Amino acid sequence: MTAGTNAAILFEPNAFDGDRKQVMGRHIAGAGFLEGFVRHSGVDRYVGVGMRSGHEPVFRRQVAKATAGRPDLAALPVEVLAPQNLRRLGAIGTFQLPDPQLTPFATARRHGDQRAYSLCGVTHTISSGPALTTLCDLLTSPVQEWDALICTSTAARVAVLRQIEHHADYLEQRIGRRPVNPIQLPVLPLGVDVGRFERLGDDAAARAAFRQRIGAAENDTVVLYFGRMAFHAKAHPAPMYLGAQRVARRLGPADGRLHLVMTGQFPLKEIEEVYHQGAALYCPDVAVHFIDGTDRALADASWAAADLFISLSDNIQETFGITPVEAMAAGLPCLVSDWDGYRHRRARRDRHAGPDLAAIGRVRRRHRRLLWPGHDQLRTLRRLHQPDDHGRSAGLHRFAGGARAGSRASPTYGRGRSPPRSPEL
Repeated sequence: MTAGTNAAILFEPNAFDGDRKQVMGRHIAGAGFLEGFVRHSGVDRYVGVGMRSGHEPVFRRQVAKATAGRPDLAALPVEVLAPQNLRRLGAIGTFQLPDPQLTPFATARRHGDQRAYSLCGVTHTISSGPALTTLCDLLTSPVQEWDALICTSTAARVAVLRQIEHHADYLEQRIGRRPVNPIQLPVLPLGVDVGRFERLGDDAAARAAFRQRIGAAENDTVVLYFGRMAFHAKAHPAPMYLGAQRVARRLGPADGRLHLVMTGQFPLKEIEEVYHQGAALYCPDVAVHFIDGTDRALADASWAAADLFISLSDNIQETFGITPVEAMAAGLPCLVSDWDGYRHRRARRDRHAGPDLAAIGRVRRRHRRLLWPGHDQLRTLRRLHQPDDHGRSAGLHRFAGGARAGSRASPTYGRGRSPPRSPEL
């Protein structure tokens, strides 16, 4: 950060807990943000705002965890403000919120000096009723042009603007004047600890142990889905099951077996049963393994064991989707749907590529290249098992600076580095 500036973080433990049992993307994003801020912001002290008395010790513990191994950072003071002391934010500069709810804090700030500090929120899921109401409230709340709501993707920003404009239409009809939303809406994607996922992806011992656990031979292919397993709130598994089955039926004896590893959590026992039944029905020739995402050791090992990451998200609340970024950081080629927030990570489109897929890559570790597919995801899955020259003749091509033989990903675009964005995004 610029010298002399800082940000106080509104700390509600639930928003920054990546180790909770029912974890969602916003929890992982919050935990990653706090750790990244502590380790890389360059501030002279860490400031939290605890809305309850029990929040202060939790904030101090998380800061201490993030500074472990860094005595220079651990020596910095940690300060936690109570809600009645928000006027002290003027000496800090910015009040960082873990969600879009700027209105109550803008109202509280109005009792003092509205120019004393800026408010900065961030979008996560914005398709729920309460979230949409929060966006509408921005038009009538005392937010200012020095406030901001960070949109984690272009899709999120479009949705935010559309909701605000619809409400502005209503207010114009109701009161005869059209209100203007003054706050800034920058697009800033979420980040991950690239070094951590690179280490996870390169853990040869974890790879061998996990593959042995699921019975995957060296020439078998392991496809990883990582995230929530909820067809109503993330992605319906049927397209993934059907695609995997078509690939499995076309594999020859020398190609090995196809394994689909699904690492994550089920919100309900009934949903878990449906996923198991669907796997048996739609991909009987695929070895499907369900891994408990709360088992940190197993969850981490699945990144090393995998040859390809897949996530065909189809839900309207997908404003970003952090697991594809984690997969890229782990060195895995990715097959993801060209949908909402996922689309924001599609960096360029090949002339042969259709409108419904993002980055995809070779499955075999010994021939890793970052590739772009044709339009049919099922046909593309099959292509992943064909030799490199066949894949290129089928319309796939490598980015300049492709990976060396035997490497895990392109040195230019692997490890969480994205190629240039497509102009239409």
